[in-house]
Amino acid sequence: MKKIFLVLFVLFIFIFVGCGEKINIEAPEEIDVYLNEDFKLELKLENITLDEIIFDVIDKNIAKCENGVVTGLKEGETKIMISDKKNKVTKEVVVNVVKKPVITIDDSVRF
Repeated sequence: MKKIFLVLFVLFIFIFVGCGEKINIEAPEEIDVYLNEDFKLELKLENITLDEIIFDVIDKNIAKCENGVVTGLKEGETKIMISDKKNKVTKEVVVNVVKKPVITIDDSVRF
C-alpha cells in the first residue's frame, strides 16, 4: 500500500510541477515600415507582459523599436529579436524599411 501511495504521490508531483504557465510570444514574420514613420507590432502574448519583453534591432541605422513600436530610419532590411527577460523565448521579425509611395493626380484630364 505504501508503494502505491508513493507512486501516486510522485506522479502528482510530476504533473503539478510540469504544469507551469507556458510563455509564448507571437509576432509577424515580416513587416514593411515606411521611412520616418511608426509601425506598431501586433504581438500576441501569453503569460507575459510587454514590460517583460526586450526588443533588439540588429541594424539600428535602419530601424528602432521601443515598446513594440518600430520606426523606419533608413531604407533597407534588418531584424528585430523579440525575447522575454526570464525564459529566453525569442521571436525574430524581418523589417523592410521602404519609402512611402507618392501618388500624383493629373488634374488636366477631364471627364
